[in-house]
Amino acid sequence: MALPFLWAKGRDLDDPLSPGQAPGWGKTISLSLGITAVIILLYFVFTAPHVLARWTGVDYLLILPIFMLALTGFAWLMSWRWPHLSSTVLLFLNLLFILALTLTAGFHQFNFPPNSAAYPLLAPVSTRLYSLILTLLLSPILLLDFMLLASDLVALKPSPRALGLGFGFSSLLLLLAIFSQIFTTVYAYIPVVGPYFRNEFWAVYLAVGVVLFLALLSLKELSAHLPTWPVALSTSIFLIGLGAVAGGFLVSARPVPPAHTHQRITILTYNIQQGYNLDGQKNFDGQLALIRRLAPDLIGLQESDGARIAGGNSDIVRYFANGLNLYSYYGPRTVTGTFGIALLSRYPIHHPHTYFLYSKDEQVAVIHAQIEVGNHTFNVFVTHLGNSGALVQQQEFLQLVRRKSDVIAMGDFNFFPDTEQYRLTTTVLDDSWTLRWPNWVNDRGQNPDHEIDHIFVSPGTKVLDVRYIDNPHASDHPALIATVGW
Repeated sequence: MALPFLWAKGRDLDDPLSPGQAPGWGKTISLSLGITAVIILLYFVFTAPHVLARWTGVDYLLILPIFMLALTGFAWLMSWRWPHLSSTVLLFLNLLFILALTLTAGFHQFNFPPNSAAYPLLAPVSTRLYSLILTLLLSPILLLDFMLLASDLVALKPSPRALGLGFGFSSLLLLLAIFSQIFTTVYAYIPVVGPYFRNEFWAVYLAVGVVLFLALLSLKELSAHLPTWPVALSTSIFLIGLGAVAGGFLVSARPVPPAHTHQRITILTYNIQQGYNLDGQKNFDGQLALIRRLAPDLIGLQESDGARIAGGNSDIVRYFANGLNLYSYYGPRTVTGTFGIALLSRYPIHHPHTYFLYSKDEQVAVIHAQIEVGNHTFNVFVTHLGNSGALVQQQEFLQLVRRKSDVIAMGDFNFFPDTEQYRLTTTVLDDSWTLRWPNWVNDRGQNPDHEIDHIFVSPGTKVLDVRYIDNPHASDHPALIATVGW
């Protein structure tokens, strides 16, 4: 970002405004909004390639090389003397980019049926990846837009008052974009306004793209005086890109299944509150240290949707998987507006699927996958029900579980043991806690009567141990760990 700024600052200013000619405030505001729209798109999407990976479910290690190839190609083009591009061509490229970005979000969303009878709903697998590839290849157009908009703003020589007004409106645009993106997940908690943002993830990016396009229309000479970058700079960008791709592969998890068949498996369910502790402080490392100390074989994570602007674009699931060297599956794509659930495993994850449950409030999902340990094939489920663990959601969850053998069902169920939801669940599955501690109190004096995080298993399962790890310095939920043997 600094290079376009420096270039814009030093651009041809030999034709200053004639005396008495004052730049219009409208032009200053338009240019300021356009610059901010570029920053928003870079900030929300392209500063961390794993954001698009979580949008689409495409492997980060496939997205990163394409993204770096696009940046390198742009740098090489800038190092040659570009032909004079017409305004029409540049506007068309921007329009194509905005459309591709919007479709990349939209293709990976789908309309949730209003009728509860349509659930549990299997999440469709999108094969329309051409919009993602086009988005990545065209993304460097944002850098060109920034240079053109910034250089025109410098050449305009607006007054401090006009500049302050322009970037005042720009700050409002940034604020609206941030809140709008957040509202696509937390709409259920925002009275009056919130419901309008349900399943409208794509619209946030379309709106910002429209602002950018309108700002480009206000430019007098859209493609005039395109700069030539030094070849050394282009080569440096290529080498940096190559290093980034290599680094992505080097730090990625390379799990190896245990060589020996064990007669037990340790299960952990953990609501990590997007990687924050009870005091609202970011605590990725503290949570990772806690999980590493417990050394579980299977991990169900809830509230793990960190690869969005609200979570600083931090992919906590990938961070944990790399740090623990585990297989991982992130369930619902971030464009669907859930709080995020994921499954990590020491053993390969087979046939993973995501299902959605009926909800009038926050969207709820379930992961189902199979894990083979020796001659056992476990059907593993991870979920995070809505507030109060709506009965209809648990009924739909149990539809997925019924007639499955060797079930491990874990998550933040949002219901206590004295509820109808719990009673209904224990007609199909057993609570791992009561299998080990029939009197409800374990050898540490823990009693789960006010807990909402549970691990349910198939009847007849041998539970060797189960306990809560209450550490407010790690998360606002305790971790629940159970050991199952056979």
